[in-house]
Amino acid sequence: MTRSNLFDLLGLRVRYAREAPGSLPRFILSEQMWKRRFGGNPHIFGRLIQVGSESAMVSGVVDPGEWRLPGQTDAWLLLPQDHDGFSGRLGFVVAHLQTPHASWGEAWHMSAPTPAGTADDFFCQSLTDRTRGPGDVFLFAVLLACLALPVTTSLPLGEYRASSRRLSWFTRVRRWGFLGCKLTLLLPIVYFVSLDLAHLRSGMDPVTSEYIQLMSAFSLCLFGLRWSLRDQRQRCPVCLGKLTNPARVGQPSRSFLAWNGTELICISGHGLLHVPEMATSWFSEQRWLYLDASWEILFTEPAFETTGYF
Repeated sequence: MTRSNLFDLLGLRVRYAREAPGSLPRFILSEQMWKRRFGGNPHIFGRLIQVGSESAMVSGVVDPGEWRLPGQTDAWLLLPQDHDGFSGRLGFVVAHLQTPHASWGEAWHMSAPTPAGTADDFFCQSLTDRTRGPGDVFLFAVLLACLALPVTTSLPLGEYRASSRRLSWFTRVRRWGFLGCKLTLLLPIVYFVSLDLAHLRSGMDPVTSEYIQLMSAFSLCLFGLRWSLRDQRQRCPVCLGKLTNPARVGQPSRSFLAWNGTELICISGHGLLHVPEMATSWFSEQRWLYLDASWEILFTEPAFETTGYF
């Protein structure tokens, strides 16, 4: 039994909502009660039933997961504001905090005057933890994806040994800035896509939407992080161009004395990338080999006239 403005205060959605005429109480059903006692009949809404000593109109149904307050409730009897059914009864008060008091925390005590002229203490509990927004679910999914990333892929980008020509400061910053831009663009893409998937159907309950958003955001974020690292490994550290012309080098039986794997080349002649077929103790990660100016004649695009070196 509650006041008629409770659902508006909590922002809860009511399906098949009906307005009761005059001061007639409204009776809101949970979906479980609606299906169990009324067989899911949509024609029950608008009818009068007897609830204890009160006559009420069946005025709607609440989807599973919408109710965020403590306890399992099957139905709600919404009484008008001027109804005297609350006299002498114990209950709970639900209210919105004003903006200046938003920093009070999760729980606090307060005093309020009573009709007898005294003051009573009340314990107040915030409902923030029961009304998580999509941002909290998204951040949790990103955290899980970051923790799972080292388990599913290698984090190092490879070995980039020093060359005879030093890379300019701008070239080094541009390389890491390119990776940072990919990761920065990944976050809003994952957020909005997971949010769309979580609310694909309008009648989906919030708990199911949270699980869908969590799983989709985690999967998309993990896939996006892995793609960003893999794409960065396959690019030239000088011009950021995609490495091409993969060639098979070596034999698997000679991994002890020599290496075998795939060799890729930068079409601008900046260097070669050696990717081992099987990781060994002395060649566990891909290695980048810078080419000096003597290789320039082999490439149609001059590599050493660019601003990558100084």
